[in-house]
Amino acid sequence: MALDVKDRRILYELDLNSRQTNKQIAKKCRLSEQTAGYRIRRLVEQDIIRNFYLKTNTLALGYIHFKVFLRLQNIPAAEEKAMLQFLKDSPRVLWLAQTRGNYDVVISVLAEDVGDFGHVYGEFAEKYGKFVLQRDVILLERVAILSRSYLLGREPVEFAYGGRKDAVELDNEDKKILRQLSNNARKSLVEIAKEMKASPDKVIYRMKKLEESGVITGFSVNMDFKKMGMRYYLLSFRLQNMNEQKYNRFKELSKRHRCVFYFMKTIGSHDVELEVEIENEEQLDGLIKDIRNRFFNELREYDTLEVKNEIKLNYYPF
Repeated sequence: MALDVKDRRILYELDLNSRQTNKQIAKKCRLSEQTAGYRIRRLVEQDIIRNFYLKTNTLALGYIHFKVFLRLQNIPAAEEKAMLQFLKDSPRVLWLAQTRGNYDVVISVLAEDVGDFGHVYGEFAEKYGKFVLQRDVILLERVAILSRSYLLGREPVEFAYGGRKDAVELDNEDKKILRQLSNNARKSLVEIAKEMKASPDKVIYRMKKLEESGVITGFSVNMDFKKMGMRYYLLSFRLQNMNEQKYNRFKELSKRHRCVFYFMKTIGSHDVELEVEIENEEQLDGLIKDIRNRFFNELREYDTLEVKNEIKLNYYPF
């Protein structure tokens, strides 16, 4: 669907912070509050906006972020459907997608440590391991989440994720707030307070503490890339002797290509992974060509995966 400039401005603001009020968004987009509210509702009704989600630093929650790439074999359609539902329902799966390329499914898994990951994956493998032809696992060391600057052609805003972070001790009230925000980041304070049987002031105080401690890192919007006329790719790169300087160079190059909205430093079979939304393959070719030219001596290999279907995105799936 072709979006007009007003819709793109609204989506840009929601991507930066989906807890902004209609009034705040209207002022920034030079619209009336009523018009802003109407357009947001329309984008939701048309399923261009899938949901408004909470962003967390999983290390602050006490979890390591693993990414699992699976190539499947001889799996009947009914079994594949059941497998994807099993993964979607898992309280340890943050992100789940079907892909086209060397792998068929990609899963983001949260685990307390390597042993815990083995247990979580083991439960999956016990049921569906016979359908897995190949598996690759990487660990996300550091992530830069970039605003979708392509919506307005602006410079991307960077949100930090990962790195070095001690776990924060959460009580039941904190967890209730995170659960309520996880799939509806625009839920009002009054609604949250009512469900928690607490005052709005108490909810405000706790949310502020969760942000200050680094548990909550932001609020965003999950958009249907297909309905926006975009294509979604995962690009992985392996570099010779990866170091901090190369990492920073690679990140700055990625930020100049405004189609990149995730930049990940990884440990495993590749060193860097990008998530990109593009309008056409020429744009993808231009990004890869630029990377190959600027990292001519360091780049050993790269791979592309096209996301066919994003099934789950929840930064607090517990």
